[in-house]
Parts: sequence; structure tokens; C-alpha cells
Amino acid sequence: MKDATNLAATWSTVYDGSTHPDVHNFTFQNAAIITAGQTYSFRSQSRNIKGASPASTSIDIMAATIPEKMAAPTRVSVVINSSTLATTVAIQWTALSAAQSGGSPVTGYSIRRNNGYNTSISTTPAASISDPAVLTRTFTSELLIGVTYKIVIAALNAVHVSNQFVADNSGTLLYSDELQITVANVPAQVTGLHQPTTNYVAGKIWLKWVAPSTFQTVGSAISKYIIFRDVGSGVFYALAEVPGTMLEFTDSNLVAGQLYNYKVSASNEIGSGLESVVFTGTAG
Repeated sequence: MKDATNLAATWSTVYDGSTHPDVHNFTFQNAAIITAGQTYSFRSQSRNIKGASPASTSIDIMAATIPEKMAAPTRVSVVINSSTLATTVAIQWTALSAAQSGGSPVTGYSIRRNNGYNTSISTTPAASISDPAVLTRTFTSELLIGVTYKIVIAALNAVHVSNQFVADNSGTLLYSDELQITVANVPAQVTGLHQPTTNYVAGKIWLKWVAPSTFQTVGSAISKYIIFRDVGSGVFYALAEVPGTMLEFTDSNLVAGQLYNYKVSASNEIGSGLESVVFTGTAG
């Protein structure tokens, strides 16, 4: 064995199998001999009572493995241009520690995704990042509005770069669990919350509001509206929910003539949008 990166290095014997001629393999487990991340050259010889054979052709092996499996990336933001409907989707991830790098420092990342519509994740990387300090990736005009994508990531090190027993398309790299991300945003703020003056009923307040525009909900339709109420303490609590197709709600069993404060927010599969401006209604 010798240091493959040092041209002046000399060969040294690390295993003498004279007492076990039937053994055809050897595992190096001595930290005093092998340094993690170092590349070594190995060759072997046969020997009998007459002497040793010529040495075999050498093979270079790095004392490292591929990095450990990373945690799934997370969503940072989804932006949909109001004029062109072009999409910008940003994700981020957490770097591995030195102890998780496989004995060779992380050199970059490989990102894979599917093409949406519940298809399988492609074996061809959607992006390759060569700077290990970069922990974000932005997909600009690559992903379609309203489609849910699956994205995975794997860390690379010199073992992968040198292609020693590892190929990106072989599945050997340890890709993370999936991030599923829908190209959509939470709905915009509900507007126009009011109490129609034509319908005062004893002990009730009838509320109506205006839904966010189609663009403001692009990518994921409104699934429900959440109505919040405050009776004067300044603390709002969720009072009720109505389907996304309804734009009104009647609050009942109220004290006639008393004031009540309300807010409404719209929700979709991404989450809830901003609550509306507070409206103060009077119970009939």
C-alpha cells in the first residue's frame, strides 16, 4: 500500500498472508494506517518457497464512503408573477455535519424531482450544486402552477466525484425523503366584510364578504373560510368554518343590541391567508 497522492511515496506491506494462503481479501480497520478521505494505492503479490511474484496492477481507493442520507428539503417560498404567471419556487436544506460526510468533505448536492402529477422522481438530477455552502435552490419558470412536485436531495463528496464505485444514476447516492410542494400560495386577504342592513334578526348577525380574486387564489382553490369573533376583550377566536363556495355566515344566539367584532380568512391546501379587516356588527 502507498499514498496515491504522493508520487514520492514508497510501497509498504500492510498484510502478510503467509499463514493463511487461502484468504483472498483483507479489511483495513486500523486508524493508524488509514486516514479518512485519503486515497491509497494497493497491489498484491503471490509468494511461495521460491519467492514472490511480480506485483499486480495497482488500484486506487479512497478511504471514504458516500455521505449519509440528508433530511428532506423544506419550502421557502412560492411566487407567482401577477402579469405573466411565471413561477419562482425556492427550497432550502440543512447541511450534514462533518461526521456525516462519509470521511470526505461534502463537495455539493444533487437535486432530483418528478414532473408533477404523481409521477416517479427522475433519475436524472434536476440540478447539481458544486458549492457545499449553498443551501438553497430556486426553480425559476420551471414548475407549473397548481401542480404538486416531489423533490429529493443528496450530498456529494469526492467518492462520488471521482466515480469510485458510485454513479449518480445507479441509485447508490442516499437521497433524502421527499418534499412535496404545490406551486400555489395561500389565498389573499378577504375584503368587504360587512353586515347587510336589510336583514336584522333578533339575536343574530348576518355577515357577508368578498372572495379574493381568481389570480389571488391561483394554483389552489379556496377550500374554506374561517370566521373569527371577539366580544370586546380584544382576543379573537375561531368561531366557525364554511365551505369555500360560501361568502356569508349567520352568527346566532347573540345578545340583542350588543356589538361583536369579526374577521374572516380564506384557506386552501397551502394554508390560511391574512384575516380581513375587523368589522363590528350589532346583534338584532
